[in-house]
Amino acid sequence: MNTFTAQQLLPALQPWVLAAEDDENDFFCLRRAISKATKGILLIRAADGSQAMHFLQESLGQLPMLIITDLSMPGIDGFGLLAWVRANSQMEKVPVFVWTASEQPKDREKAKALAAHAYHPKGVTHSGLAGLMADFQSLLPLTAAL
Repeated sequence: MNTFTAQQLLPALQPWVLAAEDDENDFFCLRRAISKATKGILLIRAADGSQAMHFLQESLGQLPMLIITDLSMPGIDGFGLLAWVRANSQMEKVPVFVWTASEQPKDREKAKALAAHAYHPKGVTHSGLAGLMADFQSLLPLTAAL
């Protein structure tokens, strides 16, 4: 796997989304859905919360329009990433969507308490992806001000 810095991946002023997702198949489905829904948005994958935090720190103030995170990842999980984003004054307003295999009410409540904008279970057939994409498309006009 190639490792790139934020400076190498982020062309100036191009809108981008950061996806913290450890499963390659799930990321492939997400990438495909986003590319069908929009054009010109760069989707960047972090394999866990730690990698996502590192990438966000290196992004030199160029905030993503959205962060999508799984909850269950090795190392720093989605809850840890979400708490870190909300504690960072520069990123506290960046929308965070949770897209996870967990359908546990306690996980949904914890994500809500950490100010996640949306929570979508993946489902066996990635049925939650349709809801995530609907929320994503409704978010597009709002992120122009970020």
